[in-house]
Amino acid sequence: MKRSNDDEPAKQPADSGESTKKQKVNDDDEEEELQPQLDLMPKIPAIPQVVPLTEEEQAELKRKYRHTWQTVPKPTYRSKDYNLWPKVAFTVYRSQVNIQNSGYASEYIRHWFTEHAGLREPPPKAPRSAYSEYHRIKKREMFEENGKFTTKDNKKVGTMWKALTEDEQKVYHDIYDKIVAQYNVNNDFWEAEAEEWGKKKVQQLKESGEETDPEKRVKRFLSHLSAADFYYYKWW
Repeated sequence: MKRSNDDEPAKQPADSGESTKKQKVNDDDEEEELQPQLDLMPKIPAIPQVVPLTEEEQAELKRKYRHTWQTVPKPTYRSKDYNLWPKVAFTVYRSQVNIQNSGYASEYIRHWFTEHAGLREPPPKAPRSAYSEYHRIKKREMFEENGKFTTKDNKKVGTMWKALTEDEQKVYHDIYDKIVAQYNVNNDFWEAEAEEWGKKKVQQLKESGEETDPEKRVKRFLSHLSAADFYYYKWW
C-alpha cells in the first residue's frame, strides 16, 4: 500500500549545512560592511570657529579702538563660540580658563587648534550596557515630555527596566551590540589615523627645526606630539 505523505519522514534539505555556512558568511559580510562614521569624527580646523560679531558689536569695537595708535586685541572666546568646537577643544579651553583666565585660555586654544589641525576628533564612546542605552532613551523622552528629569524619574526608569520581559530587554541588548560594533569600527579607524597623523606631525616639526621633545614642549606650553600621547584625548 502506498504510504501517505503524512507518514513520510520529514526530508532534510540536502544543502542544510551549506545554507548554514551561507548564513554565517552573510553575517560576516554584514559586519564587514560597517564603515567608520566620519561625520562623528570631524577633523580639527587650524582656526577656532566663532560666531560673527553683530553690526552693533562691530560698531562698538570700532568706537573703542578708533585711534590709530590703538591695537585691536585678539578675541576672547565666549560660550556661543566654543559650543561650535569639537568636544576635546572645548574641554582644553575650559580647563585653561579654570587654571588661568579666559584671555590666557583664548590665546592658548588658538595655538592648540594650529598644533592639532587635521587630527580627527575621537569618536563618541559607546554606552556601558544595554541598560545605559535604555536609560538614555527614556531620559530623553521624559525630558521632552516634562521639561526636566529628576532623581525620582531616574529611579522610575530603573523600575521600568526591571519590569520588562526578557524579549523586551533583548531589543535594547541588540541595539547595544550594534552600537558597540560600530564604535569599535570608528575607534579602530581613529586610532590608526591618529597615529599616522602624529608621525607626520613629528616629521614636519623635525624638518622645520621646531621642538619635538615632550618635556620641553610642556615647559613651553606646547602640546605632546608623540603618537601615543594622542590616545588620551578620546577619554576627555
